[in-house]
Amino acid sequence: MPDSADKELGDNVFIVGAEAANKFHKTKLAIISHIQKNFVHSDEIKKALKNEEEFDFEKIKPTFSGAIDTTTSDGLTYKLNLEKHLNKISHYESNKSKAYAIIHGQCTQSVKNRLEADPNWANIEDDPIETLKAIRDISHNYQQTKYYVGTVSKSVRDFFMIQQQNKKKITEYAKRYKTTKEIMESRFGKLDMTNSMSNTDE
Repeated sequence: MPDSADKELGDNVFIVGAEAANKFHKTKLAIISHIQKNFVHSDEIKKALKNEEEFDFEKIKPTFSGAIDTTTSDGLTYKLNLEKHLNKISHYESNKSKAYAIIHGQCTQSVKNRLEADPNWANIEDDPIETLKAIRDISHNYQQTKYYVGTVSKSVRDFFMIQQQNKKKITEYAKRYKTTKEIMESRFGKLDMTNSMSNTDE
């Protein structure tokens, strides 16, 4: 385990090797859960890391038509909502820095070496989203180039064979399902079974 790893995350670390892709998805989910638990105003950074893209604050920005008059109820409400919106942006930027520290801290030295060897590293360093995407590439490329056929077949088999274990919560099963689905689609591509389903009597 890396010296910089967070103790609460246990052995959820990013690695290089045969199990790197599985480890990536499990570690990513563990980090997001950790952030949700420990960060203030974590919703936006959580969604950004989950989707691996910047949160679009423009979509939730409060709007107001006409001249803004804070002596009116509507004007005052808009002013307060805008202040909350700007506060969310401020927390998001702060949380990005903290999230990067956690993500980089969960990398083994082998992963860090590969990140630093990336010609684009100077541009993405300190950015948790771009760093996460770079780690994903490192994790998946290892298996896809060295064990391509076996990796693809195993990911498809794992997806279709997944079952809810006895005495396990449905939420745990849902997380496992989502993880195996993401792994399968990252290697095999999205499965379109629309035609098969429409031609099946059941």
